[in-house]
Amino acid sequence: MLFKNIITCIFCFISLNVITYSQVYEIEINTTNFKDKNGYKQGYWKETIEKANIHYTITFYKNNIPNGIYKTFYNNEVLATEGFFKNGKADSIWYIYYETGELREKWQFKEGERTGRWEEYTKDGELNKIAIYEIMDDKKIINVEYRIVIDGYQLSRDIPSIPPLHYNDLKYVSYYESGKIAWEATYKDKKLDGTMALYYDDSGQIHFKINWKNGEKHSVFVIYYKNGNIKREGFYVKGKKNGIWNEYFENGGLSVSYKYKNDELVKKRVY
Repeated sequence: MLFKNIITCIFCFISLNVITYSQVYEIEINTTNFKDKNGYKQGYWKETIEKANIHYTITFYKNNIPNGIYKTFYNNEVLATEGFFKNGKADSIWYIYYETGELREKWQFKEGERTGRWEEYTKDGELNKIAIYEIMDDKKIINVEYRIVIDGYQLSRDIPSIPPLHYNDLKYVSYYESGKIAWEATYKDKKLDGTMALYYDDSGQIHFKINWKNGEKHSVFVIYYKNGNIKREGFYVKGKKNGIWNEYFENGGLSVSYKYKNDELVKKRVY
């Protein structure tokens, strides 16, 4: 697998303030919707668009071409997307937010193409998925690495969240050199579906198992210690934590108990 370091682009005419949620480009925006004598858009424009949940955009133009800050806003005025255009093409780091304001995705572009690291987050701020993209000489985007992050545990880079295009319904299995299973997962219609299991080493001791349905975490999720005792267990419904989640000491004793409803922590008890 190839990996590339992510280069953070610094522009001399803007200051990027990166925070956990609602990243903003620190610049005063005055939307004048100005056109020059040639009819070209210049400076900041606020434009209403017809899209299901997006109300308007703010774009910086130079000679009718997007060339600077770009933002979109939901109907509730919450920031939906913010990024940067260079000569009409997406460039630098882009952020996408949930309608409630939490960071959902983080992209990196170069000359309009995805490159570098992509991240997806849950509403409670947990890293959910990671992908690393690379632009080859022929400008074709290559998905160099795709990882799934489950409950803070990052799966091996060899586990594909999306199988190769010629896969459809299948069971995908990876093995250690000894021949023992390293991990296994099933797919249906090119989406994770069924039980996924990851094993510590060639001893065969299971690390964790989780069920998927139509590409979403669904049903029971269990993490194990190397000695076989349960470390954490819980329940997902359509990708969201629900019900009682328990954490255990390595000797099997209950450590912490959580209660969730649609990914929201309702109650916590420490033992």
